[in-house]
Amino acid sequence: MIAFIITLVCISFVQAAFLPLNLVLIILLVRSFITEGKYDLWFVFSFGLLLSFLSGFPLGGLSFIYLLLQAVVKVVKKTQFAQHWIIVLPLISTLIIFDKMAENFMFGAGFNLRSSILDIILILPIYFTVRFWEERFIPAKEVKLKIGK
Repeated sequence: MIAFIITLVCISFVQAAFLPLNLVLIILLVRSFITEGKYDLWFVFSFGLLLSFLSGFPLGGLSFIYLLLQAVVKVVKKTQFAQHWIIVLPLISTLIIFDKMAENFMFGAGFNLRSSILDIILILPIYFTVRFWEERFIPAKEVKLKIGK
């Protein structure tokens, strides 16, 4: 968990300084699609605040947008057709475009179609990377064996 947080903090600084991509949002949404964690809402809110601070947006604006997108992912994840990985691409693509339009409406940030296309292209590689990370490096809950007579 600590490595995940440190990685996201580093990506947040790089995103705010150099990249017009929204990598933090993609990683958070993909992770919430893959795992069921009790800290997902805290991650989304806190990294929304961090990115708002680093990008110069009013504090809480990105957190609000990210929490709405997180809620949509949680609702869609509970449906039957969302069990396959192919649903990730259209769902998160739609949410990224909604995020760009909400930032344009709330903050006056320009809508850049090129960065949206790059975000959409990066969804599947990020999905498989996060899935690999969660399967290989995050320990599963303890398995208790019953030893009978």
